[in-house]
Amino acid sequence: MKLDNLILKALLACFIKWRKGFCTQKFLTRNSTNILKIVNTYSDHSLKYRSRTEIVAMILEAANGGATKTKIMYKAFLSYAQLREYLSVLIENNLLQYVEGSQTYKTTEKGLNFLKMNNEIGELLQTPSIKER
Repeated sequence: MKLDNLILKALLACFIKWRKGFCTQKFLTRNSTNILKIVNTYSDHSLKYRSRTEIVAMILEAANGGATKTKIMYKAFLSYAQLREYLSVLIENNLLQYVEGSQTYKTTEKGLNFLKMNNEIGELLQTPSIKER
């Protein structure tokens, strides 16, 4: 049980460092056969170098059905300053709408079309797996 707490603390510490952009820490996890294995965690390419298109897609996905600024900010892994800039551009281009009464943002029909096309392009660009070859 103590080992599980240590693993949890290491994961939490790594996540905090990852949010700041630098986690190269190793930690232990248990696989399905209860054998400990070492897992490398690197954040250098996972979210650090996202394109604007990827960020927009994450915001629209987070706001699908309605979401507050805070919820969008956490789901899209953005700072408040970044979020404000993106929200203004997305509203200006009618991809997102602000709902006054509930103080939430909602993805518009145009935004949903963007998400659909973005997902289709992503599927087309994926390399086939070894089994499909």
